[in-house]
Amino acid sequence: MIKTMDKKQVKKVALFIFYAIIIWLTIYRIVIQANYPYYFLVDAGADDQLMVYEASNILQGNWLSSFYYQMTLTKSVTFPMLLAFFRCMGIPYGLGLGLLFVAISYIFARAVKPLVRNPYFSGIIYLIILYSPVGLAFQTTARLYRNSISHWLALFVISGIIGVYVRRDSSFVKLLGWTVITLIALTMFWQLREDHIWIAGFVIPADVILFIYWIKRVVEARKGKKASGDEVAELKDADCDFYGRKNNAFYKKFGTGLSIASLCLFLIWS
Repeated sequence: MIKTMDKKQVKKVALFIFYAIIIWLTIYRIVIQANYPYYFLVDAGADDQLMVYEASNILQGNWLSSFYYQMTLTKSVTFPMLLAFFRCMGIPYGLGLGLLFVAISYIFARAVKPLVRNPYFSGIIYLIILYSPVGLAFQTTARLYRNSISHWLALFVISGIIGVYVRRDSSFVKLLGWTVITLIALTMFWQLREDHIWIAGFVIPADVILFIYWIKRVVEARKGKKASGDEVAELKDADCDFYGRKNNAFYKKFGTGLSIASLCLFLIWS
């Protein structure tokens, strides 16, 4: 008994130390991002300068800018709105990016958690994503432009859809939560760049697969309700109660699945 308790205590201490290391590396990653030497091209009237100009107008309540001209609607709005959000919250740009990158890395690690149940593997996946070279590249991250978050938002979308798929048989609340995450991610990515259509190559097949899966589950649920006359007579009350609770829980999941597919397709084609 003592040896068993000792092993459990060792495992708890080891896991505590591992989580402490992860927290320390997370803080260090945020510090790195917060101290990047950021810059923007003042002569890039259709790129960096336009992002800052649009963010400034959003802060002033001028959604179509104070001076409407041919460049006003040439770029999407996610990055200017992110700049405006950081300014409203009093968050420095570098710190805001660091927190955003940490959040998306954590969401990805949580999305694949049902597939990777070992906490050590899950933590390593989180750190690999957080410290990925593309996220530290000076050419993209240091420039005050939308390219600094494009790959992160793509990962955000993928994380949401993976989270829904691996939890397709989970409770209604879990499915609803990951559905909201997916819709937020897809909306942000869709409004980030004009060449966003490529993400549809991942989103639409994923929606189709989920739709087919839930249709199959509906068919199986209906077949399961068919019982012989003798079985129904013998287990009438028990069956009604069982199938009533089972179908109530299942059709909630199916409805959420349809919502995921329909809302994602609406966002893509709108």
